[in-house]
This record gives sequence, structure tokens and C-alpha cells, in this order.
Amino acid sequence: MLDLWRLRCFVAVGELEHVGSAAERLHISPSPLSRQIRQLEEELGLELFDRVGKRLQLTTAGRDFLGRARRLLESAETVEREGKRLASPNAGPVAVGYIQEAILNGMIPRVVKRLGPNSGISLLINQMRTVEQLRALEASKIDIGILSSPPTERHFECRLLSREPYSAVFSSEHRLARVQRLKLEHLRDEVWVGPPLEVWQTLSDLLSSRGAASVTAHATFDIAASFAMVREGIGYTIVQSNMSNWDVAGLVFRQLPRSWLNLELHAVWRRDALNGAGRRVLEQFSRDSGVE
Repeated sequence: MLDLWRLRCFVAVGELEHVGSAAERLHISPSPLSRQIRQLEEELGLELFDRVGKRLQLTTAGRDFLGRARRLLESAETVEREGKRLASPNAGPVAVGYIQEAILNGMIPRVVKRLGPNSGISLLINQMRTVEQLRALEASKIDIGILSSPPTERHFECRLLSREPYSAVFSSEHRLARVQRLKLEHLRDEVWVGPPLEVWQTLSDLLSSRGAASVTAHATFDIAASFAMVREGIGYTIVQSNMSNWDVAGLVFRQLPRSWLNLELHAVWRRDALNGAGRRVLEQFSRDSGVE
């Protein structure tokens, strides 16, 4: 049987290819770490590293074994977490994946605050793309996902938590900053700025239906970058409407009609996979439900 600690030592050295740096990551001295690597090589009968001066380089076999070791450690962590869940079904760790919008509308922070340190629940939250959440749910790496659209697979259960419109954001000097009720025609010839989210494609399709031949876009990585460009008079961006409460100097928020676009947030979990602690967390998310 392979020693899991020894595998963790190997993964750290394999990723950093430096014993000293790996020892710092693991909070141990370099000498015992080097000893763990040698013992692992002896157990396997396999040379995992080429020694080049003070540095180590993974051999071809070492690179292959690194991937296998990572997967084994991930499986061990999942087994450990599941064991703790069985021991205390109404308490313990609950892993939640979420898209960025769930943080921006305050849902995730409110649930974390309500659970508090005395709930017996350790909430592990990770921002993940939709496809990453679905894979993690399948592999039991997270218990609950917060997504913008429910999956179609029957082994998932879903609950609609919120629905809100979007708002367009303009520079305070933009010609549309003074328009109170936006129409699609207002945006037809405008440049939009923002990350490549699904909402952009939906709006593009709407604009195309109103005669926009092509829509010019400037891609950004996050909302802060979008705001910075819009503030300088470069096009407009779109955000969920609750962000219109943000006091951002130089920007004006104008809500888009609900008939155009709506942001939905759904809680998703595997059927019959939630223990008592997971259901307690799900109840907290349901308390936030403001579906109209």
C-alpha cells in the first residue's frame, strides 16, 4: 500500500521540481522530504526524477506517475470527506460551487453569514464555471452547485433561487446616460464591453433581430476592467441589476426590460446525494429565494 503522505511529498516536489520550495509548501525540512522521495522510488522500483545539480526534473515515467498520484490523492480526499459526512450527517463540510453572479448579488455572502461559526457546518465555496460544477457534482467533489441554467440530466435535482433583469452601464457622459427607458434600437449601433458570457450572445441575437448587421465588442476578463473602459467612454457593458446599487463614480446604470434578458440562479445537486448538512445549506439558499 502506498503511503498517502509520501505521495503528497512526491506531488509537491513533482510540481515545483525543487526540494527546498516543496519543503516550504509542506512545512517540513528538505532532508526528510528528500528521504520520502527516495523511499517512494525504492518502493516503486522506478526512477521518478533526474538529478540536475540542486534541481530535480521529472523523468517520463515520473510525469506519468504525477498525474496518477494527483488523481489518487483527490480520491482519498473525497473518501475522507464522505466518511466525515457519514459520521455526522447533519454537520461537517459542505462543498458549494458557484458562478460569479451568485457572489455579486449577495446570495453566497448572506448564506455564509447566516450559517456562522456555530452551525457545525464547514462551508467550502469555490467559484467555478458551469461545466466545471457539473463535472464536480458528478464526481462528488461538490455537494451543491449554483448555476444560471438547470441541467437536463434526470439524476440532478434543481431549485430556482432568484431571477433578476440586467442593467446596461454607460459613462455619465454617454448619450444614452440620459435615456430612462432603453429600447433595443438605442443599443443597435453601440459597442459593448465585457467578458464572453452567455448573456452577450443572447443580446447579440436580439439586436440582430432588430437589424444590427454586426455588433462590435471589446472582450475583458472581469467587471472591473469593463467598468474602467466604459468610464472612459468606450461603449457600454451589461451587469445584473442589483449591481445598480453600487456607487461607481462616472457610471450610470439603466435597467433593461425583463422581456429582453433575465439572470436566473439555480441550486443544483445530485438526486439522493445530499446528507443532512447539505440539506441545511440548501434550506439557507432557499431562504434567499426571491423569484417573482
